[in-house]
Amino acid sequence: MNYDQELQTKCQDKLDKLLSHLMEGELLSEGEVDDALAKLRDIYLDESGNQNGFRHNYSRATSAMLSQDPDGGDGDPKTYVFYANKVETLVANVGTIRDRALAGDDNELLMPLTKLYDHVNLELVRANYYAGLNDLQDRRLGILSEQIKKDRETAKKSVDDAADEAKKLIEASKAEVQRDNITVLGIFTGIVVAFVAGMTFSSSVLQNIDKASIYRLSAIAVIIALFFFDLVALLVSFLGKVAKVETKSLRAVTIIANAVLLLLLAAIVVARFVLPLPPYPQG
Repeated sequence: MNYDQELQTKCQDKLDKLLSHLMEGELLSEGEVDDALAKLRDIYLDESGNQNGFRHNYSRATSAMLSQDPDGGDGDPKTYVFYANKVETLVANVGTIRDRALAGDDNELLMPLTKLYDHVNLELVRANYYAGLNDLQDRRLGILSEQIKKDRETAKKSVDDAADEAKKLIEASKAEVQRDNITVLGIFTGIVVAFVAGMTFSSSVLQNIDKASIYRLSAIAVIIALFFFDLVALLVSFLGKVAKVETKSLRAVTIIANAVLLLLLAAIVVARFVLPLPPYPQG
């Protein structure tokens, strides 16, 4: 049997339209089944009831099953919309038609019809596979979207918490700096007042130096020195604490200096009663 391109194209067009029609709904009546069977005979058989040599094109038939418009104007489908339930409907309808052909001993049609039935079953397997794959992808996408949403919320919360913590640290640092500044200013003010008072007291003492005993004058000088030294040591110690600088040697120096000055003061007191010097200047 020679290959007839015109016959192949004509029969394929008819088959594409029939497949699209059979996907729209199940064949519910005997008349619908007989009508579809007659169309398949017209596609696959000649006028004498023998096979006409038509072999359906798998790609065209698949396009007809996947497309809402299988012809697409020029016979090529433009769009492919996959519906697993429609393919199931097609499989059921082709199976019903094949059963009718078996019951009617339509042997010439059984071979191409069986091949067509096998083809649509293959498409059903593909339909179910891709439907399951799409469902799996949708579920994975949903899980991924939910995870992204949670991560975004977590990141936002972390950023907000970090911002709040930074704000608290800044406020605490500002308060600490202000407190330290006030403390330092207060200490300097106290030192200035103490120095001024000490200088005033020293000036008063020095103005009456000719009237005072040498022992008393020496004792007062030692006491003033002790007072000013301890005041300066206290200032340095506090500034070290504010600046967080260790001043371990300052304590030892202060103790030694205080000990020396106190010993000197004690020596002056002892000398007052031991040495044969006049306690007051001779006029």
